[in-house]
Amino acid sequence: MAAVVSSLFTVFVKTESGDGLINPMEPTSETGASTADDTTKLAAGAMVGLAPDESIEIANPQRPNRNFDMFVQSVLRQIGVALELPFEYLIKHFTSSYSASRVSIMEAWRFFMNRRRWLATSFCDKIYEIWFYEAVALGRIKAPSFFRSPIMRRAYLKADWIGPAKGHIDELKEIQAAEKRISLGLTTHTQETIEQNGGDWMSNQSKLKIEQELKGGSSINPEPDGRVEESEEVEEDENTTDQLSENYEEDEDEVT
Repeated sequence: MAAVVSSLFTVFVKTESGDGLINPMEPTSETGASTADDTTKLAAGAMVGLAPDESIEIANPQRPNRNFDMFVQSVLRQIGVALELPFEYLIKHFTSSYSASRVSIMEAWRFFMNRRRWLATSFCDKIYEIWFYEAVALGRIKAPSFFRSPIMRRAYLKADWIGPAKGHIDELKEIQAAEKRISLGLTTHTQETIEQNGGDWMSNQSKLKIEQELKGGSSINPEPDGRVEESEEVEEDENTTDQLSENYEEDEDEVT
């Protein structure tokens, strides 16, 4: 309302005799009043007359208010608390240090992952289960013991729902941390691939093998100084990838 009042421009007419152009107590069309309206109003372009020895004093509404930004930020912080989102992530404005910004992303990601698990459990799994039941019943998918064995049915219906990756502030540090977790056995290549970009590690290895063959059989993993590994080590990597693929297929056969 204060901003509206500050936008109005009213002219006060003062004369020596007091016989102004407009009676100050008489409603005018400029103020938006009617003859039955006893309230004097401010309006854009209004003209008000003054009696003798009367003067005006302009009230400065102090708009725009310099505290407006603080007020909006305070409201947004309360909204962020209700949504379980950090303030920086809510307004998409990171001005703090790397550590503070990373903490904000981690806290926001914790909320996103909770909602993602809820959506996968209460919606995606249900739809997938109905679709799988119908496909097996119609013979589109061969799933032995699906209807007879609850354990086999649970194995068939097991699914991992992978959404978009959370992104990084400093990608180099994130990759180095991922390498450290893998070397310590805390996570696997598959888990880190999903977390980094939502990809499939097994599929990546197969595609990398094809790409390296097209490039002339160079190693998939270059040395730190830029040199590539020898051909014998390349064959060992290929054998390792083939063995992982065979183990993966054997696990699927056992489930079937």
